[in-house]
Amino acid sequence: MTQVTELRPLQTDDIQYILSSIYETLSVVDYPTPSTFSAVTRCALVNFLKGNRSYPTDSLEEGSVTLFRQLNEFSYTHSEYTWFVDWSRKLAGMVRERKLLD
Repeated sequence: MTQVTELRPLQTDDIQYILSSIYETLSVVDYPTPSTFSAVTRCALVNFLKGNRSYPTDSLEEGSVTLFRQLNEFSYTHSEYTWFVDWSRKLAGMVRERKLLD
């Protein structure tokens, strides 16, 4: 079993870069859905982890979840990123609905 290395907190510049990448990608999609948001966000976070040597890549999935939480925390405290919080809520609602249907 691979041990996951603790991720250091993202720098503000990194957070803003990732959030702007996600926003710009979603803005070119005619009718984005929570699934689209999830896929775009996951790709942005995995690519960030792969391209940044100061972050471990032993577990990209767990690392991207950790970074997603950091993006959410940042977005809650910075009003210009409420769109990310809104999409996160929509995604959480979709996941809950799927669990109820299973």
